Amino acid sequence: MAFLALPDTPAAEALVREATGAPGVHVVPHASGRPWLVGHWAEEDACLVSAGRSRQLAVIGHGRPDPHAAEKALARARVLEDLDGIARTLPGSHHLIACIDGRSRVQGAVSTARQVYLARTGGVTVAAGSPAPLLELLGARIDEDVLALHLLGTLPAPLTQRSIWSGIHLLPARHWLELGREGGSRAVSWWTPPPPALPLAQAVEATASALHEAVAARLRPGRPVSADLSGGLDSTGLCFLAHAAGAQLITHHWKSRDVGNDDTEWARLAAAALPDAHHRFLPLEDSPTWFDASAGEAGTAAVPLDVEGPLQLGRNRANSELLARAARDEGATAHLAGVGGDDLFGATPIYPWWLARAHPFTGLPALHRIRVMNHWAVRPTVRALCDRATPAQWLAASAARITLPHARESRMPLEWRGDSHIAPWATPRAVSTAARLVRESAALQPRVRHHTAWLQHFVVETAARSGQGIRQLSHAMTPFGVGFEAPYLDDRVLEAALSARVDDRMGRLRFKPLLTAALRGVVPDASLARVSKGEYGAEMYAGLRRNRRRLLELCDDLHLARLGLVDAEALRSALLHLGPETQQVAPFEATLACENWLRSPGVPAPAAPAPSPLPAGGTR
Repeated sequence: MAFLALPDTPAAEALVREATGAPGVHVVPHASGRPWLVGHWAEEDACLVSAGRSRQLAVIGHGRPDPHAAEKALARARVLEDLDGIARTLPGSHHLIACIDGRSRVQGAVSTARQVYLARTGGVTVAAGSPAPLLELLGARIDEDVLALHLLGTLPAPLTQRSIWSGIHLLPARHWLELGREGGSRAVSWWTPPPPALPLAQAVEATASALHEAVAARLRPGRPVSADLSGGLDSTGLCFLAHAAGAQLITHHWKSRDVGNDDTEWARLAAAALPDAHHRFLPLEDSPTWFDASAGEAGTAAVPLDVEGPLQLGRNRANSELLARAARDEGATAHLAGVGGDDLFGATPIYPWWLARAHPFTGLPALHRIRVMNHWAVRPTVRALCDRATPAQWLAASAARITLPHARESRMPLEWRGDSHIAPWATPRAVSTAARLVRESAALQPRVRHHTAWLQHFVVETAARSGQGIRQLSHAMTPFGVGFEAPYLDDRVLEAALSARVDDRMGRLRFKPLLTAALRGVVPDASLARVSKGEYGAEMYAGLRRNRRRLLELCDDLHLARLGLVDAEALRSALLHLGPETQQVAPFEATLACENWLRSPGVPAPAAPAPSPLPAGGTR
């Protein structure tokens, strides 16, 4: 579903003149006859509505508006802001593009699972639903500063809005883009988190309704849908929601290498309650490990498979490709993943911080139990609970902490602000670049003072990081013809969850109370009883050990070293001496994701490092 949205100008028309005549390319014109939307999308994934010649609305993705209601709303609208009503009620995940009298509105999802990209070329601003068509217009040129930033792994939310490509920009989350008649543009803020005020019964009803609509929006008549069945509540809930909607369901489960992980037991319990579905339980011996080489898929695209840059979920890419091929062979074009469920409904580490402020006395017993259950030391826990830094202050200070090693969980409680850590093999250039960008991003943080507003802001930022991950993965799997979807990250689900009172959503030591209540009656009570969560540290170690020879060979000609961002010998030494804790191994993920991306088709190869200069009067 790659598309370009163009202003109504001759200059924009000239940019895409050749593309408009290519086979399989859809073209939707402005009232003037010039191209408005140009791209590739399936007919079933697009809905076009018009009200006269100068008013048009397109929804590309999952979620179709009622055509008659949309036409009436479009006819009543005088300015683009009048279309907020449609944007606030449409279920699913999609891009919404509208045009009124030559001015266009282009927007994606609040979570950025659907993102808007823009670039200035030929004197006009053009927008797109993927970086791919913009790269065709601009050419591929890496922003090496942003690549250095990716060595951090987990990025603070403002920094997820930086494109790896020079000249391509990401529309800020919670905004829509206006394209003017003369080729200019502006970002318009339109969405803020709702107050968490709904009583539990109303919140359950709203959340259940939003989840049913989110899953139903992905279903197509006569076509199966694929879904994860990890055994956890999030993916299990999506499977039962799809079944309740009448889907022809295909589920996939990967067995963990950790003998203490009980995911498979719970997945089999859920599968037994879905006898009409086709369940795939991949034997451990047939399952790829983390960091296995990508099998890839033949293609002739001029841009890399991972058009957004290093794949956030790339450690398990081989599994994703295996799953995508299997789903495609069964006839599915969409795969449902439980990404976002933890962000919205879990008791994230910010909850104790909020609890200490919202219920400073009555919340003490719950805070004590949370600390004991997580084996947090008393002093750092108290210090974290007393932290009063604003988002901007914390982000500015975190720039000085990026070189610190990942701390032990017992010594670093409430790491809810998402401190980023750069790998120890990063060069001074990479460290200073990443720190500078983190400091600069502090100015982009909103002023959030009240603890409840801060919690809502944090949840939305966390959802945006997950949105980036699923968006990247879906783009990477495009050659297989299967889109990866995260219904929990849909706007309507996000709003319903955030509308619930905080204690009802996160609960005092109750496991995802709002989600559990919303799924009751759809998911069997036996599956709703689970309160554990599987760990996958064994996959990380198994993958690094199994692939160690290949990964060491990368160090012989490390592309990141050519760019001056990584010390190849330091990385080699670390691969040969893996630490005993997963936090110490985690930095490999970001580094290997960057290196593999640099080696993918279509990415400009970095120049070979220049030879070191000879000393005066010396010879070689």
